[in-house]
This record gives sequence, structure tokens and C-alpha cells, in this order.
Amino acid sequence: MALKPVKKALRRQKRREEIEHLMDPRTQKRFAKDADNAFIDFEEQVGERFEYAREIMKIQNEAVRKIVSEMVENMKRMAGEPSFVYLGTTIPMDEHKLRELQEKNFIWIAVRLLAACAVWDIQISGFKLPESLCAKCGAKTTMKKRRKGGSND
Repeated sequence: MALKPVKKALRRQKRREEIEHLMDPRTQKRFAKDADNAFIDFEEQVGERFEYAREIMKIQNEAVRKIVSEMVENMKRMAGEPSFVYLGTTIPMDEHKLRELQEKNFIWIAVRLLAACAVWDIQISGFKLPESLCAKCGAKTTMKKRRKGGSND
């Protein structure tokens, strides 16, 4: 039983050192810089995803566009106000920018859902997969269009 107070004292000392480290101005500056870099990475990722969705949406009819916008509105309602969390800490950011990124990300999710259904031959309101883009990643494809009734030479 004599060891428990020693372990407790060591834990307290370790926690004090951890708090001291967190309160260090250099550590706080490094955290802020890392959080800014993470937000920039997030913006870039959302931008790439949105470009994928935009390319696919160009060839869709009005009914598909309406479905995507309804899906986005439902996701916005269910998700609530956007926030940026880095390593468990909510970082204050421009709310307008966060809403814009959230909407772009939701558009990508909606298009990916429709593309996944189309890959499995589930047609939703005439959604078409692009012939020149990969349905999963949006990369340009070099596949030639197959001719109907052609020979399999």
C-alpha cells in the first residue's frame, strides 16, 4: 500500500509537466500553425472533390440536379452548423467559409452516392456516369466506347 502515494505523486507531476508544456507560447504557436495547415489541406481536399462532382454534374439533366440539391439540403439540416475541429479542439474559423466548404463537400457526397448506385446499375432519375471520367475517382479514362453488336476480336 505504500506504493500508491508514490504512483499518485508521479502522475500528478507528469500531468503538471504536460500542462506546463501546453501553456508554453512556442507550443501554442506550433499548434496554431499546424491547425492552419490542416485547414488548408482540408480546403484543398474539398476543392478536388468538388471538381470531381462538378464535372459529373455537367452532363446531368435537371431532375438529377434537383435530387442532388435536395440531398445537400437534407445533409445540411442533419449536420447543423459547421465547425473545424483539430486534435479535439474547435478552431474558430470564418463561418461563411465553413458553410461553403460544407456545401461543396455535401455536393461531392451526393454525387458519389448517385455514382455508386449507377456503378451497380441502379438508375436514379436518369443519372449518367461520364464516359471520359472514372466514376470512383474522377480521373480521365482512356477506354474506348464499346460498339453495340460489334465483334469481340
